[in-house]
Amino acid sequence: MCGKKCGKRSFSSKTVLCALLLGVFLYSGYSVIRIADDYRRAEQIRAEFSEFKPSQPQTADVTHITDGEVATEIEPTSSDSGIPSATEPPVNSSLLEAQKINGDILGWITVDGTMIDYPFVRSKDNADYLRTDLYGNYSVAGTVFMDYRCEGDLSSFNTILYGHKMKDSSMFSDLGLFADDAFWAEHTGGTLYLPDVTYTLEVFAYAVVQSTDMKLYAPYIEAPPEDKTELLRYIREQARQYREIEVGTDDQILLLSTCSYEYSGARSIVVAKITKAQ
Repeated sequence: MCGKKCGKRSFSSKTVLCALLLGVFLYSGYSVIRIADDYRRAEQIRAEFSEFKPSQPQTADVTHITDGEVATEIEPTSSDSGIPSATEPPVNSSLLEAQKINGDILGWITVDGTMIDYPFVRSKDNADYLRTDLYGNYSVAGTVFMDYRCEGDLSSFNTILYGHKMKDSSMFSDLGLFADDAFWAEHTGGTLYLPDVTYTLEVFAYAVVQSTDMKLYAPYIEAPPEDKTELLRYIREQARQYREIEVGTDDQILLLSTCSYEYSGARSIVVAKITKAQ
């Protein structure tokens, strides 16, 4: 009797175990497919919004007729008085078109030598776009976003942008490239576009820091000069890579942040000076 009962009990246990293993296998397969689809969708959105990336400032061809000959010159698109000429676009108008799709879009960020080439948003808090794409749908990759405490016109001393570290090197994953000495030496800048102005970025620091470091993760709006000086000193102290440039309390800086996974709560940051493009 015991043999039959034990046999039935053993068969039942094996059945349950097989069912559990099958469930785990099916769920794992579903998760892999879902993650792959999330990556595909994120890349698709990036491609769709690429048409809104502002172009570099252009010059206008001006044709003169002198002594019966045609001469073509390249003339600046603004006058010496600072008043835009008729040929100068008043804004990065493509961003205004992007804002018709998502009103939270504030600008566009590129970092030379990396895949960082994205529109960025600013919302009422720092949670809205952690797992939300530019269309407002759930997304593992989320969207590059500005710290809501920072001024949208970049007038904060320390403007902060966040982006996820993705396995396909998208979003802000490439910030980690600046840890390499050769990459650091060869790549020094980037560009930041707002609808009404273009800025150049001069990278001067790379560090791995704690996500809770409130000395770094603060906008310093209307901060006294001594606080700004201390922040610049602290950045240099924390930096694993540092480049000597002219940056002071009358300037503005940009801090780009992503996950590091080097230790619990670690973040990779790249810091750049913001200068209005000529």
